[in-house]
Amino acid sequence: MEMNPVNWQLVAWQDAKQIPAEPGCYALIDANDNILYIGRSKILWNRLRNPSKHPAFNRVALEECNLKIAWITGWSAYDSERSLILKWNPPLCQERIKRKG
Repeated sequence: MEMNPVNWQLVAWQDAKQIPAEPGCYALIDANDNILYIGRSKILWNRLRNPSKHPAFNRVALEECNLKIAWITGWSAYDSERSLILKWNPPLCQERIKRKG
């Protein structure tokens, strides 16, 4: 599995409808290719079609930041979320890292 979310499949936030309904990891990436958030979902499309239900997404103005969504599908990607967070240390995941220890 490619460990750099910038090299995953990528679309603009406004094009999130293109994301598949499969398990995997996803990342929010800003216009400068900074990784802001890494998460996982059993159904990627469901998670990303309704961002207001996700606490980390409420901290950024999604439409105004030129955000991109990167994703990689499959159960191995789904199981790799924690290692990806530890490797890239995205700012919107800091609370999750502290809680899980």
